[in-house]
Amino acid sequence: MSERARRAPDFFIAGAPRCGTTALYEYLRQHPQIFMPHTKEPCHLCPDLDSGSEDDAVRFMRDADRYFALFDGIPADRMAGEACVLYLYSTEAPRRIREISPRARIIVMLRDPIEQVYSHHAARRAGGEEDLDFAAALEAEADRAAGRRLPRVARNLHMYQYREVARYSGPLAAYVDHFGTERMRVMLLEEFSADPQAMYRATLEFLGVDPEFRPDFDIVNANRTAGGLIAGAARSTRLITAAKAIVPRRWREPAARLGGRLLRAGSREEPRPPMDEAIRRRLVDEFRPEVDRLSQLLGRDLTAVWPDYAAH
Repeated sequence: MSERARRAPDFFIAGAPRCGTTALYEYLRQHPQIFMPHTKEPCHLCPDLDSGSEDDAVRFMRDADRYFALFDGIPADRMAGEACVLYLYSTEAPRRIREISPRARIIVMLRDPIEQVYSHHAARRAGGEEDLDFAAALEAEADRAAGRRLPRVARNLHMYQYREVARYSGPLAAYVDHFGTERMRVMLLEEFSADPQAMYRATLEFLGVDPEFRPDFDIVNANRTAGGLIAGAARSTRLITAAKAIVPRRWREPAARLGGRLLRAGSREEPRPPMDEAIRRRLVDEFRPEVDRLSQLLGRDLTAVWPDYAAH
C-alpha cells in the first residue's frame, strides 16, 4: 500500500525544541476528538537530520510501515496528529508532510531564541548527548559542523548547531510556502505559559474540534538533569558497544528508544543557573536581526514579548 493510501496525520506539531511542544502534545491527546500516538517524536519525515548511525536510531523512526502503523484504525471522524520538534529545522519535512497530508494543519511553538538555545543545550546535556558547558558548546559549533569535538555518544549531529536551530524565520517561511498562513498556527511559549487555557482553546478552534474541552493542565518537560547509574549507562561508549553486540539488529531501534525513555524517567528536576551576562548580551546582539525578520514574517512586533531585542 502506498504512503498516500494510508491514514496520515491531519495536523503536525512541528517544533521547535524546548518550546512547549510536549505540553501541547499531552493536552491535545486528552481531547476525545483527537488521536495522537503514544510515540512522540517519531521523526520519520526529517531524514535530512538523520546521520544514519545506530546512535540516531534513538530518535528516528526510519521504517515507513512502522510510522503509518501509528495511525492505522483511527476512525475517520477523529483527527490524527503527531509531534516532532525536528520538523521545523528540517529542510525536507515541509515537502514530505505535504506529500502525505496535503491539507495538513501545522502548529509551531517558539520562544525567545536565547532561552531556547540555553534550554536546548541543557536538555541535551541532561540526556547524555552533550559533554561541553554552554559557553564551550557555542564556541565549538564550527568544529562540530566539520565533525570535530563531538561527544563520545553523539546523536542527531545537526542539532549541535544550537544557534542555527533557534533561527526560526527561514524554516517558518518554508512552511508558509507549502501550507499558507491560513493552515498554520504559531504560538509563543511565553504566552502559552501565561494563559494555557486560552491558548489551548484557540488551538482547538484552529483544528476544528470542540473548543469547550478542558484537559488536565500540568507542568510537563521541566528542566531535568540525569544522574547516577542511568546517566552513566547512557554516556558509556563501552556499554553501548556491548549492547550492540548482543542485541539483534531488528531490535536495536526499539531498545534505543526504551533506553531514552528510561533516561528521562531517571532524571531529576534541577533549575539551571542564570546565563552568563556577557554571553547573553552577545547573543542578544546576534539574534536581534533574526527577531526583526521573524516579526515581519508573523506580522507582529515580537519585542513586545521579548523586550531584550528592542532597538536602543
